[in-house]
Amino acid sequence: MPDLIGFGESKLLTNDKQHLRIKKFYGTSENAVKTQIWIAVSVYVLIAILKKRLHIKESLRTILQILSVNVFEKTPVQTVFAGN
Repeated sequence: MPDLIGFGESKLLTNDKQHLRIKKFYGTSENAVKTQIWIAVSVYVLIAILKKRLHIKESLRTILQILSVNVFEKTPVQTVFAGN
């Protein structure tokens, strides 16, 4: 992977990969890696917006864990985080 991206991007991934929840890269091409990073960043930003708008006290990681458990339920997000 280091040969696909620059040193600065590699450093960023090293520090933020755990926060972006990228367990492994499914493609090895430059486009595949960049696409997966953009998807992870987009999800991270959307969860941060959700946290701010709904005034959720839990951490972003906890919110992601709760949503991953409730992903196939037809429960409104406000109901899932009611009581915050």
